[in-house]
Amino acid sequence: MSRVEKFKKKSLFKYIFKGAKENNNESKEEVLPSEKKLNYRYSIIKAAPLTTPLDAPEPSGHAEIVNVFTDITKLVLYDRTTAEEAAASFRTKASEILARSSQ
Repeated sequence: MSRVEKFKKKSLFKYIFKGAKENNNESKEEVLPSEKKLNYRYSIIKAAPLTTPLDAPEPSGHAEIVNVFTDITKLVLYDRTTAEEAAASFRTKASEILARSSQ
């Protein structure tokens, strides 16, 4: 969007708010809801192109698997077990957790 188009949009937006206040004989409290609606709609229009679809939810048992992974990683880092043993252990524990949570 060019600078001119942005300026026109801003000017139009200001005109809408200014015109609503000047042309309306009602109190400001009665004008505010329509201003809020306009502001909300404007923010939705501006934010819509920037959003992405939501990620899929985590599977049940995910938090427990992450905790097991963290614990096993610490064991490997502190040389309490080998990477091969840790991988086998993690795989069995993760499978147990997934089997439990899918029931």
